[in-house]
Amino acid sequence: MLGDHEGELNAALQARQQGPDRLSGILYEVRALAALGRTAEVNQRVDEALTLPAESGWWGTHATVLTAATVELRAHGHPEASLPMAEREIAWLESRPAEETAELSQRERLARAYYRAERWDAARALYEALAAEFPGEVEYQGALGALAARRGERDEALRISGSLVGLAGPYEFGVEAYRRAIIAAVLGDRDEAVRLLREAFAQGLPYGQYLPHADMDLESLWDYRPFQEIVRPKG
Repeated sequence: MLGDHEGELNAALQARQQGPDRLSGILYEVRALAALGRTAEVNQRVDEALTLPAESGWWGTHATVLTAATVELRAHGHPEASLPMAEREIAWLESRPAEETAELSQRERLARAYYRAERWDAARALYEALAAEFPGEVEYQGALGALAARRGERDEALRISGSLVGLAGPYEFGVEAYRRAIIAAVLGDRDEAVRLLREAFAQGLPYGQYLPHADMDLESLWDYRPFQEIVRPKG
């Protein structure tokens, strides 16, 4: 967050020394290398990660490493490397056993991977299926709103954004405002996007879970000073 990615890499390498065969360790090295633009090394570490066994007790999977590489490469100005990485994640997810790909978490992962790969039609089909199954889920409706904005369907995007108000449960802490901010940002409404981001964080949105500085849907805000003030480390 401070932009000291050399320091980030050094810390990641120390962690890997303690557990060279742990996926959770290689994740942080991949993120640091991507932030530094060392794309060849990112690919090498991802290749290595895919040979490692699943890590018991960790919240992530091999796909988590692929996601981190995709997100950080794009966030640090390397879309030409990010898109093929997203395709690698799609290939990994689609190669899993049928009983695994049927799981809700894997379907969500695949929808997000299609989105990161800019395969808008495939992402839309998955999110529509998920939204039909779980009509009250803010993430699915919000993704459909962002996809409408990307298709240039402004009225539909705004309709979906409005429908998100009050949709989140009492303990979701700003998620609907965040999804509405994304729709506004994709539409190019930067002031409204920043207003909604401030509202989301005022409601308790966990920054570390959403990482707006690396969210591809907020790219139109990355060079916008009011947004930079929100994400700038303070203290």
